[in-house]
Amino acid sequence: MNNTSIDKTKLKELIARFIVFVWQMDKKESGNISFRDCSGFLGREEDYKSTIAEETRKELNYIKWKESRIGTGEIAASASKAINKAGNLVHFQQKIDFQNRLKTNQKEAERVLYNIYCDPSCDDSSAFSEAVKVFGANYATIAFLFFVKDDTRFLPISPENFDKSFKLLNIDYTTSRHCSWDNYQGFISIITDIRSVMEEMLPMQGIPRLIDAHSFVWIIRDDRDNKFKNWCPNPHQKDKIKQLINYDTTKRFDAEEREEIDADKSSYTITLTPPVSPTPLVPPEPKIVQIDYEKLNKAKKLVGDLGEAIVLQYESDRLVRSDRLDLAQRIEHTSKVQGDSLGYDIKSFMDDGSELLIEVKSTKRNHQSAFYLSRNECNVGNGCFERGVKYRIYRLYYIDSEAGTANLVIYEPPFDSEHFIMEPESWRIEGLI
Repeated sequence: MNNTSIDKTKLKELIARFIVFVWQMDKKESGNISFRDCSGFLGREEDYKSTIAEETRKELNYIKWKESRIGTGEIAASASKAINKAGNLVHFQQKIDFQNRLKTNQKEAERVLYNIYCDPSCDDSSAFSEAVKVFGANYATIAFLFFVKDDTRFLPISPENFDKSFKLLNIDYTTSRHCSWDNYQGFISIITDIRSVMEEMLPMQGIPRLIDAHSFVWIIRDDRDNKFKNWCPNPHQKDKIKQLINYDTTKRFDAEEREEIDADKSSYTITLTPPVSPTPLVPPEPKIVQIDYEKLNKAKKLVGDLGEAIVLQYESDRLVRSDRLDLAQRIEHTSKVQGDSLGYDIKSFMDDGSELLIEVKSTKRNHQSAFYLSRNECNVGNGCFERGVKYRIYRLYYIDSEAGTANLVIYEPPFDSEHFIMEPESWRIEGLI
């Protein structure tokens, strides 16, 4: 795992230079920048990676894979086609090598791919290690497989190019010839830290995605033909860069107000995010807004109920694909049948018949938004971990109420500060001491 420190002074210098560079490429003096606007430089150059991931998922169609079909060549055939969707995220020689290994080690390769995408009992670390054994230490290929699995949590990688960027940022970290789960997690951790600084500095609506920070690191790489490296700012642009480096981000506000609702208060203060320009703005007086909690709680319940319904269907489909219709018919919506005091919402099963207890956490926001875990849920999850009972949190994000769809990431215990960022949000007070 990564314990590498980041030179934030150097990082801020490069982010400031990056902002002014993007303004020039978009032929403007200031304003918001966007990684998703196809009319702008960043959108044209970089907003294709998540699309590639989505297209590859469609080609794989792993939701229909059945464990009983491992070894038949069906999974290998879809994977062989899907790797061609990777574009420049995987070098063509690695694509060919991947396809060849699918042919020569078909059953083993199909088992690895099934474990990555379909088996909730196989943790990501083990799946990554098995992928290295079967597909070789082709870092870009294996990272791409995980990026396709969840493009909000994982990232593609080009080891030599990212090592150049890390060197430029004074980050002592090497990915070349270090294809392992720990190295990959260290790489993602560095990009996550860079994203946090970008969030403070970038003039943009919303917050940068992990893949946006990945794009920033890619753009600044020390490469002979790199536009960013070869760009020479004029004196006026140099002044803007200095202003951005020295600007106190705590005093910056945006005209767009980001509302954060605290469900434990009868009113809340609107917090404000950074502005589109380095020029300080006078912050408005905080607004106090009365919340319609009946309406809010009803909306939250609808999202929660939809999330549980999606998971019930997902689990049923998973077991049916594994030829375990008998188990699919025994899935229990525990929170509805027995109440919500047991610490989980759904009782499902693994393919071998052992119980799988699932707590569902749903949001319309992204995967990185925090969620609440009650003391009871935490205790039940950790108790299951100690007893060897499978307990999972199914985190549904980008849930679409109209389409009835969502993305999914799965967390497993132990739930503690060594494995998760956990903060207490409330206390029970019985009286004075």
